[in-house]
Amino acid sequence: MRPSLPKPALIQQFLRRLRLSRSAILPVTPLDPHYAAGQCHVNVAHRVREAGGQVVPGWLLRPGMINEAAYHAVWQPPGGTALVDPTPRAGDEARLVFLPDPARRIAPSAVPGCDLLLWADRILGLQDMPAVFQGRPSAERVDIAFDAAAHHALRQLGLTPAGAVAIGHRPG
Repeated sequence: MRPSLPKPALIQQFLRRLRLSRSAILPVTPLDPHYAAGQCHVNVAHRVREAGGQVVPGWLLRPGMINEAAYHAVWQPPGGTALVDPTPRAGDEARLVFLPDPARRIAPSAVPGCDLLLWADRILGLQDMPAVFQGRPSAERVDIAFDAAAHHALRQLGLTPAGAVAIGHRPG
């Protein structure tokens, strides 16, 4: 069984390794029954399109036998400073530790067959973050095609990959 939140020392390690300055503990806040677990970028782009505000990219920390961080997105409502995570969790997590990282954004891809250019869109262990992707040294950006679940979530919410990217780059 996983602990509910990472220990403060682990959070500090990730902050140092990623050269970030702050973390936040966020509740998972269900906002739309159509939001799918594991589709944070799609869910948050939809939320911004429907209610305004902005996409805040960053890292979701997961404690366990192997501590890990996953590239993640949350929503900042218009005019507010609070962050909201509208993406349901596959497990029973009610809260999460989020490290905002506004310098890393999803961008359009120039590679045929890939919808988006994601910065290391994988789960990263502390030991290989952020310099290794799929076991190889990595540049800052990695081309990855959206999988079938992401395409389904986009269609369900009336978004396209290009639309989701554009929303993520809109000034707040």
